[in-house]
Amino acid sequence: MPLPRGTAPNGEDAVKGRIARYEPLHWLTAPDYLDDPEQRLKLALFPNGCAVRQAGLKALEQIERPWRITCSTRSVDLIEQTVLNGAAVSVMEASILPESLRILDGHPGFPPLPEIAMSVHYHKAACGPHVGIFADYLVGELGRRRG
Repeated sequence: MPLPRGTAPNGEDAVKGRIARYEPLHWLTAPDYLDDPEQRLKLALFPNGCAVRQAGLKALEQIERPWRITCSTRSVDLIEQTVLNGAAVSVMEASILPESLRILDGHPGFPPLPEIAMSVHYHKAACGPHVGIFADYLVGELGRRRG
């Protein structure tokens, strides 16, 4: 599960599990999107509990930008379609950005976003050695791929 850097009270990473890499987040919109800062920002995000969602909402709260969720789903395709239809803006990890969407990073009203830790979790005591071998493989593969 992804988690932003520096989210522990002591400022260190609060990520449990084996971190494979850190990945940047991006604000995304339709190619022809025009922002109206006078209007509440409509968002299409992953469900509650997702660190990507939390990072985007926290960034908006820090600049006191009003927002509302118009779409909440685990489906990247559904978020992409909602954004392309002009119904919302989204936040996603660099490695899953749909090519059809435009990155808004650096535009007024879209604050900087943190990097997210991509990590692998498993309970060693409850799993056989094959799970540890597979976890090693996943960490290696995730570590090689960049967003």
